Order: sequence, then C-alpha cells, then structure tokens
Amino acid sequence: MIKIKKFKKGDERKLSYLSRKCIVLINSKDITKKETAILYNHFTPGRFIQDAKRFKIYVAEYNNKIAGTATFDEGWIRAVFVNPIFHEKGIGKELMMHLEKIAKKFGFRSVNLKSSPFAKNFYNKIGYKKIKDIKGEVGHMILMKKKL
Repeated sequence: MIKIKKFKKGDERKLSYLSRKCIVLINSKDITKKETAILYNHFTPGRFIQDAKRFKIYVAEYNNKIAGTATFDEGWIRAVFVNPIFHEKGIGKELMMHLEKIAKKFGFRSVNLKSSPFAKNFYNKIGYKKIKDIKGEVGHMILMKKKL
C-alpha cells in the first residue's frame, strides 16, 4: 500500500540515501561524472532539512518503507525520486497526483518540472508535455508542463 506524508525531521537521512541511490544507479547513465557529483553532493541530509523550510517535501511509503520523495515549490515540481526497487508499483504516479492536488489547492493552473531523459516517458504518460530541451549544471534536462 502507498502512503504519502509530509517530510518530517528524521526523514532526511533516508531521503538523502534514496536520492543518491537514484542518482548513482539511474541519472548517472545520462550525465557526466562531474554532473553526477554535483547532483549527488546536493542531496545531503542537511539540504533536505534546509529545503523543508522553504518547500513542501513529501515522502512516499510503500508497505511502511520509504520508497520515494518529491518536492513542490510555487508551481514547480522538483526532486522526484523513487527507489529503483519500487519502480513500476505506482509510487511515482501517486507522488505526482499528490503534488498536482497541492498545486490546485494553492491556485495553480499548471505545473512545471525539469525531467531527466530517463523519466521523460513517465511524465509523458501522466500528461506532461515537453516545452524544450535545456542544458544545465547537471546535464541535459527536458522542461515539461502540465495543465491542471
């Protein structure tokens, strides 16, 4: 069973581990070692605590185990990670639906995100449309948008 909850102090180490695991196992296939290091070094436990003061961070649990995380910030969905051992179980979709509901609650008519090449097809399947390709500090990303 999937449960979405708000980030709480104490989640930061597990979310850091989960995010970094995804970066090493998945994102690193599409970006350079330098870009991987930048991304990896961003997702520290301390950073999750800092970000929780500014953004809305959510945690997905699957059978009472932390399986994913996603962050919402003023019309933007950021830092979506699902532990690879839990892929294809609906966790990413549940996280996204939850964040879209939050966006609607705050009056947003659309949401934006920057997708990795790996996640692009997932976002397409749930209604996100490509706006443009972008190259940034952490490699090739795809700017996407969904009307709510």
